[in-house]
Amino acid sequence: MRPLVTLIFLLFFTNCTLAQLEIIFGDSLVGEKGIVSHVMPDKSIWVVGVTDNGPNCAQDIFLVKVDTNGQLISKMSYYGSPDRDYVNNMLVQDGKMILVGETHYANHLDANIYVFDTAGTLIQFNLFGSNTSSEQFYDAKPTNDGGCIVAGFSAVPNVPGNDMLLAKFDSSFQLTWIQSYDLGSNDVAMTAYERPDGGYFVVGDQDQPGGNYNIIMMGCDQYGTYEWDSLVPSSFNGGCKTMKVFNNAVYIVGEISTPTSTYFDIYLCKVNWNGSVEWQKTIPKTDLGDAAFDLIPYGTDRFLMTGYLYNPLTTSTDLFVMTIDTNGQLIQEKTYGSDLFDMGYDLKWIDSTRFVATGFKTENSNQVFVLIDNTNNLTNTSISTIQRPKLQIYPNPSDGIFNVSSDQIKNINIWTLDGQLYQNIDPSSHQIDLQHADEGFYVCTIHYLNGLIQSRILHKVNP
Repeated sequence: MRPLVTLIFLLFFTNCTLAQLEIIFGDSLVGEKGIVSHVMPDKSIWVVGVTDNGPNCAQDIFLVKVDTNGQLISKMSYYGSPDRDYVNNMLVQDGKMILVGETHYANHLDANIYVFDTAGTLIQFNLFGSNTSSEQFYDAKPTNDGGCIVAGFSAVPNVPGNDMLLAKFDSSFQLTWIQSYDLGSNDVAMTAYERPDGGYFVVGDQDQPGGNYNIIMMGCDQYGTYEWDSLVPSSFNGGCKTMKVFNNAVYIVGEISTPTSTYFDIYLCKVNWNGSVEWQKTIPKTDLGDAAFDLIPYGTDRFLMTGYLYNPLTTSTDLFVMTIDTNGQLIQEKTYGSDLFDMGYDLKWIDSTRFVATGFKTENSNQVFVLIDNTNNLTNTSISTIQRPKLQIYPNPSDGIFNVSSDQIKNINIWTLDGQLYQNIDPSSHQIDLQHADEGFYVCTIHYLNGLIQSRILHKVNP
């Protein structure tokens, strides 16, 4: 098995109110995705995701901690079974990080739940399912008794479609009950909240007779007993990615096709606790594919939202961050990425103005993408694009001499993977000499005269 590589890519702009920072983890030849983050009281950030080249199997869950300057605080830790493991979401409460997802076998899935403390120590792990059915956990939300409610789906062989799945865990994260709900030909629960009057409000996707998906809402009591369900009706194909509760109103975001394109647009719905729809709308862009995956309250009358959208300036799909008001009107936005596919899954606040978005970008394969920026850097223009100097370091791997091709370089630093400065390089020669370095991987950080910083992984091999 090839050694696991952690690549750190840093990008700063000195002309912003506060610097923007991008951190990329991963081997460019191996698929990784950043799924969700948690910001600690000291502003360090736990990043959780999946890698296709974990030490336990073909796919493992990982945890890694970074600071807001992009430095690694801890190395990646890998968790999983001999089979493929995936994480979909994380809940943090009472000093615990609860990860939910699924484990993939040859012919079925089992839902899984990991519980870590905020030092990153695994406390417990459980699987839920059988050899004759498939179960997946997609999202976890806190409940008033100190436990959580988890949404997902279940499927039984030889029975068409999936059913909504809901599981209740107590404050020790032991299963209290688990229920499935057959509401139609194919139903998937994406998220659930405890209702103010007791019981649970569930939102997901349902296959419609015409072949499109629409958002489905369901109510059940505190024991998971079905009460009602209601559709967010649309003649177009769309669905839910998540929902948030704000001032006792329920907001749903996702994706939906439009009258002008089968590609998705960003989809917004406002509903109430009894399943009535107050409004549904889109944020139209280019008819070439856009979706929202997360939103967080911003002040008293706005949301911050992330996902992906097609950027005509880069002719590619970029991670975006937008501010919208509580009526779903776009206020500001900014795109982040390159001329490849970049996408945001999760948003968290670092402080009152700084946010962290977690997702992935694509080079030769997917890589974890952690973005830190300030809301003052968002813009009212329709699209803003980051332009980077072209950088090539070759040959890579090398037995010691690497050539650097780029302009306006101020200085070059070489770092070990554990964050120790190894060497300063004279940029005038445009050459890096690691002939006397140990074999292995190093991080090369290029500082430009305009304040921008780029980094690349270097592989030194013995001749």
